[in-house]
Amino acid sequence: MPRFYQYQVDASYFTNINTPGKAYWLGVLAADGCISNAGNKWRLELMLAEKDHEWLKSFRTAIGSTHPIRAVHGGFGTPCFKLAITNQPLCLSILALDYKSCAVLERIPSRLYCHFIRGLFDGDGYIRHEMGTPRHTGYVPHTPEWSLISQSRELLERLQNIFVTACNIPLNKLSFYNNAWRWKVRGNKQVKRIATFLYPEGDYPFLPRKRDLF
Repeated sequence: MPRFYQYQVDASYFTNINTPGKAYWLGVLAADGCISNAGNKWRLELMLAEKDHEWLKSFRTAIGSTHPIRAVHGGFGTPCFKLAITNQPLCLSILALDYKSCAVLERIPSRLYCHFIRGLFDGDGYIRHEMGTPRHTGYVPHTPEWSLISQSRELLERLQNIFVTACNIPLNKLSFYNNAWRWKVRGNKQVKRIATFLYPEGDYPFLPRKRDLF
């Protein structure tokens, strides 16, 4: 007898990663998603900061979900919103992609790598500007630093090799901090090449506040 679900969702959405949207949202889940099993039921959860409420709604729309988004408290009482989906076919299809390991790249066409990586960056990346010493003219030089964070060192190492070819970014050392691996790229020209790679021409999802950082 088929399982009855109270809410609707396109359980086959991640079965075949063949569009920019699917690759992107898989990257977001690789960064911020969580799949757990309790009582023989698989459950997907995506919890984001309050400021990213609309972004979470975009994900729900993409996968055809009618599940509620609930206000919750994150770490240190930070206001957050969480989407929780108990659906066995959906969760198992995501797990089959090894979505949090470097093996996930074998399940994604290389033409969609930029969208997957953009999802990772929107979930677990940042750009900051390091301010230099003010010049006598009053000009203050600054150097942008782009960073990507993951608990999988192997995944970041694979991504480095992709960026060597796609963005002419040289390999550099990863650092380990707060139980996660971090990859940093500094310099105006290099960060600009990363932006060109992550945001090609076309229609695809992205987190506006992260793109604005470029």
